[in-house]
Amino acid sequence: MVQALIEMICDGNRQCGFGHIRRSLALAKTLQQRGHRVRLTLLSPHEFPNRGDWPHDAGAVDVWLLDLPYPGDHWVAKARYAGQPVLTLDYSGQLAPDQNVAIFDHGVLPIHVPQKVGLSYAIIRDEVRALAPATTGRGVLVCLGGGDLNGIGMSIAHRLAALGEQVTLIEGPFVPERAIADTLPFTVLRTPEDLPARMAACRWAVTNGGTTMMEMMCLGKPVHVLPQTEAEYRFALHVLNLGGVMGVGQETLVALGTHPRIDTIASHAARLVDGQGLLRIASEVESLLS
Repeated sequence: MVQALIEMICDGNRQCGFGHIRRSLALAKTLQQRGHRVRLTLLSPHEFPNRGDWPHDAGAVDVWLLDLPYPGDHWVAKARYAGQPVLTLDYSGQLAPDQNVAIFDHGVLPIHVPQKVGLSYAIIRDEVRALAPATTGRGVLVCLGGGDLNGIGMSIAHRLAALGEQVTLIEGPFVPERAIADTLPFTVLRTPEDLPARMAACRWAVTNGGTTMMEMMCLGKPVHVLPQTEAEYRFALHVLNLGGVMGVGQETLVALGTHPRIDTIASHAARLVDGQGLLRIASEVESLLS
């Protein structure tokens, strides 16, 4: 197998969240473990200043890999100009990459773009995958991505606590910092280092419709999804139709700790997201090497 330098371009911020950054870091680690060199560039560096341990290998690029929460035509054009292959993740641009890999087809790509699509490509971090399948657990974990884009985490935690649930609210790095009252009827944690263990230890979860939802599914946790964007809403409905989550939207959110179908849906979720997406994507990258 050819050992390559892979130029990874990713982004994330308070407006579009943390998921693309987190999964790019996980993919970079997998590519390094397979013997490749990686240079990972964040396009909003001011949002994530502590990047000293990010891979930044030097040399000539062999393959480009784009993981952006918005169209990235400029980067596809740059790779094309250099005569280098480019693979995209969940791409929404108009210039054709050599390969797009997506967990869901939003129907925005030109029809001639080669695509591999499905939940089998869900990126699950090693530290989460190592805990799967998780035991049943206790309480509900509320984790609405890295930024809680719609600012509803606190109100959802209050609502579930009032229903008698034991609630832990996780706030990510892009949630504005503020004083937390000691009298809240639930626990609030900000970017805890043991988040994977806490995910594995809950009974069920309320998440956004992105990376956190899929990591919970991989762990075999029942999930109610509160999408933060229209794209997340479409994806969450798709997963709901597959039988992979308990529900979608605030209107149907209820206490689920004793729901009669909770274990059935949890088991099916784990089958839908098997935790091997990183290896599958790495193989797609390697298929572009000459």
